[in-house]
Amino acid sequence: MESRAILLNNYRVGYRFHLYKKENRFTFKNLTLAYLVIFVIIKIMELSVKDKRIKYWLSQAKEDFKTARIMLFTRRWKYSIFMCQQSIEKFLKAIYMTKNENFPPRIHNLFRLAELIDKKLFPDEYLEFFSELSLFYLSSRYPEDIDKMEEINSKEAARKIFKKTEDVFKWLSKIQF
Repeated sequence: MESRAILLNNYRVGYRFHLYKKENRFTFKNLTLAYLVIFVIIKIMELSVKDKRIKYWLSQAKEDFKTARIMLFTRRWKYSIFMCQQSIEKFLKAIYMTKNENFPPRIHNLFRLAELIDKKLFPDEYLEFFSELSLFYLSSRYPEDIDKMEEINSKEAARKIFKKTEDVFKWLSKIQF
């Protein structure tokens, strides 16, 4: 009996096989079945990794939404708006993973994420909101844009954005992607 290890989809899988002489040639007993079993195991492992990533994105989206609410109540308007953007971004990345085999791209433009998912799935008013909200990610990151953001940041603007984010969050939670 001989032991071997093969590398399939970045997983090291060990197997053992017997060589049998059959009609003056060597064949592998049940090697096709072994490959099938290995393939199924790898796919199950990949699905569990994918499910974990989706759960991670969703839990982070919920956490960011809670943080946005706390920032709103503590009068930290720009941080509330920024966390609204982050919560929607992470929710969209979870949806992206449910529809695609690969991980979501490292982008922060909500409208672009919606396009990559399938923008026909989203109401036009949400797509417009995604475009507006994406600006807050960028402008909260660079000092030269903070003054512009301060003009927009007010109690009324933060509450309006939080309410719209809450509506989108509820809608996304109900939709089966």
